[in-house]
Amino acid sequence: MADPGPRAPTAWPASRARAAGPAEAAKAVWDVTWIPLLLFFGFLLCYALPFHAPAPHDLEVAVAGPVNASQISAGLQQETAATFTPLTAGVSAGASSVTVAADAGAAYQPGQVVGLYGAPGTSEQNQSQSLTISSITPGQGSGGDDLITFTGPVNSAYTQISSTGCSSWSCNDPTSAGAYLTPSYAGQPSGASGAFDVVPVQNDWWARQEVTDQAAQAAYVVNGSQATLYTAGADGQPVQWAVIRAFSGISQQQHLNQNVVDLVPAVPGDPTATGMFWLSYAWNIVPLLLALTLAQARNLSRPAQLGVITAAGAFASIAGFLIGYGLGIVPGQALAILFAFLNFEAVALVTYGLVRLAGRYGTGLAIILFLLLSIPSSGGPVPYQMVPVFFRWLHPVMPLGNLIDAMRSIFYFDGTNVTRPTLVLVAWIAAGAALVTASALLPAPGQRQAPAPAPDANGGDGGEAPKGGDGGDGQATDRAVRELPAPPAIAMPPAAAMPPAAAKAPPSQATPPGNGAEPRGNGTEPPGNGTEPPGNGAEPRGNGTEPPGNGTDGFGSRPPMLFGKVTDAGGAPIPAASITIIDADGRQLLRTTTEYHGRYAADGLPEGLLTVLVSAPGRMPAATRVTLTSDLPARQDFVIPDLAHGIASRLA
Repeated sequence: MADPGPRAPTAWPASRARAAGPAEAAKAVWDVTWIPLLLFFGFLLCYALPFHAPAPHDLEVAVAGPVNASQISAGLQQETAATFTPLTAGVSAGASSVTVAADAGAAYQPGQVVGLYGAPGTSEQNQSQSLTISSITPGQGSGGDDLITFTGPVNSAYTQISSTGCSSWSCNDPTSAGAYLTPSYAGQPSGASGAFDVVPVQNDWWARQEVTDQAAQAAYVVNGSQATLYTAGADGQPVQWAVIRAFSGISQQQHLNQNVVDLVPAVPGDPTATGMFWLSYAWNIVPLLLALTLAQARNLSRPAQLGVITAAGAFASIAGFLIGYGLGIVPGQALAILFAFLNFEAVALVTYGLVRLAGRYGTGLAIILFLLLSIPSSGGPVPYQMVPVFFRWLHPVMPLGNLIDAMRSIFYFDGTNVTRPTLVLVAWIAAGAALVTASALLPAPGQRQAPAPAPDANGGDGGEAPKGGDGGDGQATDRAVRELPAPPAIAMPPAAAMPPAAAKAPPSQATPPGNGAEPRGNGTEPPGNGTEPPGNGAEPRGNGTEPPGNGTDGFGSRPPMLFGKVTDAGGAPIPAASITIIDADGRQLLRTTTEYHGRYAADGLPEGLLTVLVSAPGRMPAATRVTLTSDLPARQDFVIPDLAHGIASRLA
């Protein structure tokens, strides 16, 4: 009987579109918001906390000459807690009063001895004078500010300066500050201990050597009435200013003329010594993003992905160094390229391994390590000696901090401090390699398990227990192979007519099992109730897609993710053909066989690009790639001719 024509399409099974309950809805919201929440609170705690009010901690200062280290330590404790009030107007030589910001005069009292000295970064930074306050008049200064009058005149002029001459954490009004007014250092200790570690040395030469060997951040040498403060601008401007401010008060208290000498200045193109951080920042963020992207890529094998990481690290290290050198922010020592490469590989391999091993939670852990913890503890934007103790503990173990230490040592200190950075970076690379190896041997995160096989007619389980197989890297794994039920377990009604074939189709193209006629082999049959006896005919392949049978196919009310039919060149079904499914990394996920009518179905597969292999005794094997998604099933049919016919067609 002739084919009556296309059958009317039906809707997809309602069970796939059921409304989510409150728990499922909450989980869906959490799944899309937990990383933004992690970043929000992480930035507040890990960036605002260490950066909003940096203060020196354990800065090493070598001291030489006829000075008492204990007295200097006590003076520094008081000095570090003193309030520095910027002046709102310039001060002329011979003046007997100064203007300070409104309400700042409340911090002082008549009869108090104060110090007046120039701001760091100005021509007056080495000038200082001790003065006694005679009176304080609120609101009588220029612009309604407070006026402080001294018992004696100012011995030097202090001019107004720009905002670059005053650090943001020590000045209340950096745009108009001309000098600093600070309480006397002879008061009671404030308890601000731990800001400086004073280390006595033999002489001037040893003091300078401590700075150039990175054993100390500064050195203070007294010779007669002259005090010399040796600093290293390459250690960072905040450290240098903190030392200058503190020891200017010590020199003033001892009535010494202080001279500041920068033994290790930064390159002219990077006066703040932060250029290394911005280069290192790129070598930290780029591998993080690259690894997150590669871990989700399904069109590259694992070896290819690791090759991309290596090649990208080599390119980024060389290109970044050349750009930094061209911009004048780093000197020309090319050894830094090696450490940039080590850091790139360390971050990329650890991130890649975490994501492949732990899925989205590995992504979160990588963000915590390399974005929220590594940057604040690196010593780049703010020297690590000026952040809270937690981040100072992290500095010697995180890769970014060790990269910056190595680069600073190579660029400015003749490589005196590269042993620890080398060992730490290599250790991170080893940890990353271990994670990558573990991710290849252990089950992939979120990989769905195949549904339990339906019992066969004899009460058996219809299939074998899951077996081990070969992993994508050629090693045996416990998770590689899942056996689907043998053909009798695929509970497909014998009457079900296979639909026309297509790779993927929307639900609107799905059609119910036969209520009309389909040609079979060499004969026809009249429209019936959807049943047909097994025969020797073949069903043609068409252009539509629907799940086999009544939409269940042995997997409950849900259609399988992948299904299809295997036929010979004449369209006759091939039973017991072997079906093997392999993921993008080469891991064998599933083995099954076709049933009597040459049909197969598979579920419990991961989304993405998979390879389907089909073979049968005496026939040409076939293979193709299929992209699976969770919302639509995919149909993939195969035609495998016999060996003689297949070889002849290829030779033709």
